Amino acid sequence: MQKVKVSNQCANNVDGLVTFCPATTHIFNVSNNKTITLLISNKTILVLGILITFQSCLTTKFDSIDKKACKKMEYHLEIISNYIFYSKENVQSVVTSAEFMEKISGHDSEAGYEFSGKSPPTVNDYYTWTAWYTANHNNLRYNRRKKKVYQIKPE
Repeated sequence: MQKVKVSNQCANNVDGLVTFCPATTHIFNVSNNKTITLLISNKTILVLGILITFQSCLTTKFDSIDKKACKKMEYHLEIISNYIFYSKENVQSVVTSAEFMEKISGHDSEAGYEFSGKSPPTVNDYYTWTAWYTANHNNLRYNRRKKKVYQIKPE
């Protein structure tokens, strides 16, 4: 069995002992009698601990994107984009997507009402909603029970 010596001073030539020092840790290999020295100061450990904690907080904050909510938003933006730039979508699906974007973002469409109902959104609406989504995608969540996207309050 190994002997363990704890002291305030570090012993360098002790065979078969494991010595702990406040500033430096020395580990002595019992079988080869070779010294393996790990120089880890208390300040280094403290700094590494703070950095790891800070990094985990950043990861939690910035990686907390709800992918399902983002996919839903991107789907509606794509419908609006396809209608405005390529005329690929029908008017009813575009109006439904515009109403969805108005509700989530809080930015009303510039389009008015026609005889047949609400007009499709304008190019400015698309750019406004795209800019809003880019700035706020971290704050979107998807409620799986209600199957709806909602916005949380930013921190």
